Formats: sequence, structure tokens, C-alpha cells
Amino acid sequence: MIVVTNRKLCKSDFILRIKEIIKAVNPLIILREKDLSSEEYFNLAKKLEFVPNLYLQNIEAAKKLNRGVHLPYNDFINKDLSDFKKKGCSVHCVEEAVNAEKNNADFLLTGHIFETDCKKGLSPRGLNYLKDLCDAVTIPVFAIGGINTDNAYSVLKSGAKGIAVMSGAFKQENAISYLKELATIEKDFIN
Repeated sequence: MIVVTNRKLCKSDFILRIKEIIKAVNPLIILREKDLSSEEYFNLAKKLEFVPNLYLQNIEAAKKLNRGVHLPYNDFINKDLSDFKKKGCSVHCVEEAVNAEKNNADFLLTGHIFETDCKKGLSPRGLNYLKDLCDAVTIPVFAIGGINTDNAYSVLKSGAKGIAVMSGAFKQENAISYLKELATIEKDFIN
């Protein structure tokens, strides 16, 4: 499971929520927070040094803190990432997925699969898109966007290695139980 951060959606203390998430499901966490300056981003990332599997979207912060990096496709392709052992990439089509894999991405994040409030007005890409993308690469693909306990199984059945969430981890009142349910679906599917 991947949790993509969005502190603006968090209804409680952001750092405390991250601690609760790690204790509950221990996911890979991508520190997104696009609105922060480089210095603010670095300071927040430093506060998250306790996170075992933290990927950063700021290359300089990732280098300084010796963390993995996760970038949007264009940045992933156009930046020198040779210093990084752990690299993830967000992709939005099969061609990007194949190219990211050729450029040594360890995993891919793709979406949005279903309708979601985070992408209001944009049509979801759907399960056929997800299946085509998963079939085109050999590295793990994680799906994001409108995934819940009712449709998570269909996401995994389409080839995704796992589920990624944002609003469900920070916006929902029962976020921790929601994440535990999704983690159980993932685990049951694998077994």
C-alpha cells in the first residue's frame, strides 16, 4: 500500500496521523505537498525521518535525507536520478509506463482509476486502462483514485500490485480502519 500525503486534507495533527498510519498498515509514504517551498518541504521531510519507507518528491531533500524519490513522469525522465537507489514514477498512459520502466523506475503510480473528489470533473481512466498498463510492464504498479473497500479487489484483479490512497488516509474520520480494511483486501488477494 502507498499513502500519498496531503496535509491540507488532514483533520487532525498531520505528524500524528502519519504515525497512526504507520502503526496501522506501515505503507510506503510519498510526501507530496506541492505547495511548499523547498525549505519548507525539507523541514517537513526531516520531521518524518521516523517513517521507514518514505519517498520524497523534492530531489534535493531526498538526496540530503538519503530517501527514495518519487516524481511525476516528466521530471522522472528529464532529471538525473543516478544517485538514487529507490525511484518511483507517476504515469498516465501505457507509453509513459513503459518508458519509466526502461529508465529504471522501481514502481509506478497511476490513476485516477475511479471518480474521486481530488479530480472533480475529470473522467476516470478505469479498470481497462489499468489492466493494459499493468500488462505492459514488469515492475509493480499501484493504482490511485476513488479506490475503496467495494472496488479494491477489482483493482488488484486488473493487475495492480497494490492500492494507493490520499484523501482516504487524511480526510475520512475513520481513516485508520479504512486503511486496515484495504490492507486486508490486498493481503487476501495476494494469498
